[in-house]
Amino acid sequence: MFEVMKEKCDECLYSPNRVVSIARRKEILKDCKQRDSHFICHKSSIEGGRACCRGFYESSSTGMIRIAQRLGMIKEVN
Repeated sequence: MFEVMKEKCDECLYSPNRVVSIARRKEILKDCKQRDSHFICHKSSIEGGRACCRGFYESSSTGMIRIAQRLGMIKEVN
């Protein structure tokens, strides 16, 4: 299963309250695009999870996301 956060957190990369600078946000997104990967929500990773950031999921399309969607393998997590 490809885990995706059910909702954007209050410190999401895609919110005004993000915990990183705009420059760092651009670097993160560029790296995800180059690696054709996804951004793991920092709140998920604190708890040992690897869930995709909801904001990233809603605004980006990577190979892994498209494959998981086509296979019906998306699982929303809190």
